[in-house]
Amino acid sequence: MEPKARADTPMSLEDEENAFISKLGKFANACINSRKNGTIYFGVCDSRGKHKHGEIKGVNTSLSSTSKYEDWIEKHFRKNPKSLKNCRRDEQTAFLTCISMLHVIEIENNDRVILEIDIEPKSSVCKNLKFKINTNKYPDGVYFKREGTSSIPLVPNSREEREFIKRTSVKWAEDRMILESCKQMPSNIPQVLNKLLCKGEHKILDGVSEYHYFLVINRFCEEDCCKMTDSSAFEWVKLINWRIIFDFDKRTKETGILSNFHRKHNTLMQPNCLSLDELQNLMQKYNHGPHLMKDLEYGNQTVHVSCAGSEKDSEQSDFLQWRSQYSSQLKSLFEIATGPSILASAKQMIFVICACSDEESRKFKYFLKSICIKPSLLKEFSFLSQSENHLKLVRETILEEYESDDESKLSGFIENSLCVSWAEVSAFVERSQNIPTGKKYVRTSKQSDIELKPHVLKKFEKDGLSVLASNECDELKTLGGKEITELCNKTMISFLQGQDASWELFAFAEGMSTYALKEAIPCGLIDREIVTRIQTKIVSSLSNKEKCIVPISVGHLPGTGATTALKQVMWKQRSEYRCMMVNGRILDDININKLADDILAFRSFGEEDAVIKGNEKLYTCLPLLIFLDNSDKESAEKLQRKIQDEIDYRGIKFEIAVGVLLYVCTGKSKGALALNVEEHFSPEEKLLFESKLYQFEKCIETEDIIPTDMLGFLTFMNKDLPDKYQDYIARVTKEIIGQIDGAYPAELKLLKYLAVFKCFNQTGNISVSHAKMVLGYGISNNPKIDFLQYTCEYFKIIVRTETEFELGHGHYSVLEISHLPVAEAILNHFLDKESLLDVMLEILNNKPLVKHRFLQSKFINDLSEMATKRRWSPVGPDSEKEKDMIRKKRIIFSLNYQTKR
Repeated sequence: MEPKARADTPMSLEDEENAFISKLGKFANACINSRKNGTIYFGVCDSRGKHKHGEIKGVNTSLSSTSKYEDWIEKHFRKNPKSLKNCRRDEQTAFLTCISMLHVIEIENNDRVILEIDIEPKSSVCKNLKFKINTNKYPDGVYFKREGTSSIPLVPNSREEREFIKRTSVKWAEDRMILESCKQMPSNIPQVLNKLLCKGEHKILDGVSEYHYFLVINRFCEEDCCKMTDSSAFEWVKLINWRIIFDFDKRTKETGILSNFHRKHNTLMQPNCLSLDELQNLMQKYNHGPHLMKDLEYGNQTVHVSCAGSEKDSEQSDFLQWRSQYSSQLKSLFEIATGPSILASAKQMIFVICACSDEESRKFKYFLKSICIKPSLLKEFSFLSQSENHLKLVRETILEEYESDDESKLSGFIENSLCVSWAEVSAFVERSQNIPTGKKYVRTSKQSDIELKPHVLKKFEKDGLSVLASNECDELKTLGGKEITELCNKTMISFLQGQDASWELFAFAEGMSTYALKEAIPCGLIDREIVTRIQTKIVSSLSNKEKCIVPISVGHLPGTGATTALKQVMWKQRSEYRCMMVNGRILDDININKLADDILAFRSFGEEDAVIKGNEKLYTCLPLLIFLDNSDKESAEKLQRKIQDEIDYRGIKFEIAVGVLLYVCTGKSKGALALNVEEHFSPEEKLLFESKLYQFEKCIETEDIIPTDMLGFLTFMNKDLPDKYQDYIARVTKEIIGQIDGAYPAELKLLKYLAVFKCFNQTGNISVSHAKMVLGYGISNNPKIDFLQYTCEYFKIIVRTETEFELGHGHYSVLEISHLPVAEAILNHFLDKESLLDVMLEILNNKPLVKHRFLQSKFINDLSEMATKRRWSPVGPDSEKEKDMIRKKRIIFSLNYQTKR
């Protein structure tokens, strides 16, 4: 489907005609050449421009005046077709046959209409024809093709055009003919394939962990029975996440199924390929199956075993040597993969045997008879072939295994075998893909979309990498009113409660009006200025020719929304960049190699080799946008170097940076490639936030929401925060203290001390060295190590480390509570149970805090200043004015006493 909105800008009739014919002609030509059905809608917006994709705008014309569009179609495509003057008469006739009549759809309560035109290139009409169309840019004619959602021109006299004329167009015509024949296949064939490949579940089960797919296959057949010229009919093999492929094709890497996997432009996850010698070495290295399977990344990546050897190995006449040297290793691998340590039951095994030809028949038969097929497991095997002759090979093997000519013994084989064309298998597998939440796509250099398979996304997630698709969350638009309303409400409440921002949050925030909500739900996301600043920094950094991966750090205080801001940046750029998040917690020397490979594989997916290598002048791979979460500067630099080394090793050329690596760091970030989340709202952000709080007041009261993670936002207001929110801050702070109390006693004690300093002197703080003593965790004094990483998340929300101060005694860092209203709430919490004097004396009697002579003078000076220049009066038993002087005298006396000791 191709939506096209018409511009509201007034046009001359000639300009309107040219625009209409140009859009229709390119789309129709691309669909017919690619042999794909399509529908184009005029009056429905696409993703370009200011309108939302799929937004109904309508064509500004009356129902009675739509005849002009039919006249234009007649003029350009039917009667003496001006746009097809470079096509032969039979090509012109076929082209116009594929275009339907114009269908006009009225819009309710609107004087505009939608124009709908269908394109159906039937094989009986188009045969092997190719179609050129004349455009303003290509007056001598050009071929268009469909790629995802785009119509792409094949530049005249280019290599791509020559390939289309010679091979691609023929293949697409054949595929169309086969596909149409598959739709008319006998009803029992899909039923049998559903039983053999899907256990009757009507979907490929490779996304279900309990089911394991295995494949045994040999070379395609070039004889008269099959008449195959290459392995393209086995593209369906790539659509299933096989655990192991046992491949009996010596030329598999050059022209067999492995060559299909090695075409990088349409394969994201390459299999783990083993030769027989490599398998033998691994078997000798590992005595235990689990260690072997871990080394092979079994379950994460398809294991491909070249079972027949390569062309340089011995021919079939040397079968005995093959059997004595390698069969035991193949048997061991089969037994481990199908044994009880991996499969709880044989019923979890979906073992597909494709007898494609008679090549390597002795090895193929021996593998089936002596390794695979056992009488007890026969019902778990599926046998597929395009020719009855090749199925006969398997039947004879089973007879030999049973040592009987009794056909009744073959009941399991007959029940589970099917003679079927590979095109029919391909059509069935495509229809049966298990995609639970809708297909995921990423954009290519040619602005088309290409699908990411679920098992690939699952593998990436296991490696610590999650992909943001260009169509992320589009499936939400298919949900009904009640369902989408509940999800939206749940998403907003979860965000307010401090949970991580989900992609659904950004989808809803981007356009609430595009969803069929049953009630008005306020959006909890604020558009921060830092988001725009990060986007601008990304664009400017891509011009960096010295670094192929540019790191951008974002300094922040915990709870101030840096992670949310970076995720929002990714959301906004998901169609212009290849976006992914990396979990920094699992970043080590082993995983970093996998991540670098995954990241570059993701960059290359859907692109031609010339584009990947940087040798293509017209197209370049989309830049990478990588967000390294839960990490630090050291890890970010480590990942950056690894990716850059891999780019250099692969010889990838680049005129602009290959990508950007975003990461957050606690505190202020410095440098030309650094940004910082401001501690306070700008005036515009403040108004926005107050508006959001007002909208959510009712929700907060009825749902009893305590959005702890939003404490940083609330306290951005500091003293400017309206009085009505002071109680709210106290509630949030009390909730946080309740989480810390009991579970983290050391952090609780330190917060108490920090609150005293902050309340009596707004610049009051405690040195990091003193803070470490209070925590008492034996935390390293190495200044390069952030000690806050050893504290709980709630503690990090409240405090911050400040830049180093220089006094006469030297350099040191300090720790303080970020904002005064929070410190006041914390101290009030403690004054419910003890007096202020008791709190002060507890600090003075904590010997480690004053035993360091280096920091003693600062500590005593701060306490003295707090006692003599008090700026805040807490509520409590010792807050009366008449006791104030007595309290000050006691504190000063204690200070003097402690100093003398």
